[in-house]
Amino acid sequence: MANLVTLTTDFGDSQGCVGIMKGVMACINLNVKFIDMAHDIPSHDVFHAAFVLKTAYRYFPEGTVHLAVVDPGVGGSRRPIAVRTDRYYFVGPDNGLFTYIYGENEFDAREITEAKYTLGVDSTTFDGRDIFAPVAAYLSLGVSIEQFGQEMSDPVRLDIYRPEYGKGLIKGHVIHIDQFGNLITDIERDKSEQVMDFRDVRIRAGDLVIERVSGAYSDGPPGEPVCVWGSHGHLEVAVSQGRAVDSIEGMGRGAEVFVQANE
Repeated sequence: MANLVTLTTDFGDSQGCVGIMKGVMACINLNVKFIDMAHDIPSHDVFHAAFVLKTAYRYFPEGTVHLAVVDPGVGGSRRPIAVRTDRYYFVGPDNGLFTYIYGENEFDAREITEAKYTLGVDSTTFDGRDIFAPVAAYLSLGVSIEQFGQEMSDPVRLDIYRPEYGKGLIKGHVIHIDQFGNLITDIERDKSEQVMDFRDVRIRAGDLVIERVSGAYSDGPPGEPVCVWGSHGHLEVAVSQGRAVDSIEGMGRGAEVFVQANE
């Protein structure tokens, strides 16, 4: 085991929730190490958190436990789960947070039902403290995932957008907006370059047409829209030293972005 737990939440830094979860884990495994992935996920935004996990999880040592708590259904009927892939573990609510993980890996998902691995507190508002943190800590100690509960065949998956490929045309969608206002699409480089020569294309986002894919945000002068392959391998629509989401009307999550081959 890597003895390492990452934390992704929408708790922010002003309520002490993240510190409490770390304290619970340290009580179980005094040697556990923590890395804060993000705690400023927009409140209840499971799609945002799922994308953050997708782009980050593989950059950690084998055996890392990824603890994620963005949980608008806390205390309700949604299940608490632990997930194992060939290299990592994931702990959190069964609300689609791990959708991209399921799509990219073989996995074993378990509903957390074994009370001895939780705090056993009679509370319905802080499962991050009472269930998810203890389970993550026990996983970091090497407790087998089979100990936490029965295997699940039907973990919840988000209804995520997927690009559509046609002759000389790709229709993608905005799936994430980062803190710089860049519009990140579901058009992935490794898949899309197999069907289209991106050296000679134009990109349309709303009423905007961009004539090429640039190498960097700075390829355009300040205020000019650019299109780049981002560090996560997704096609992005950006504005040099600006915010594309504020500059292009109607370009929130789900908005269509078209890539067309020049004839």
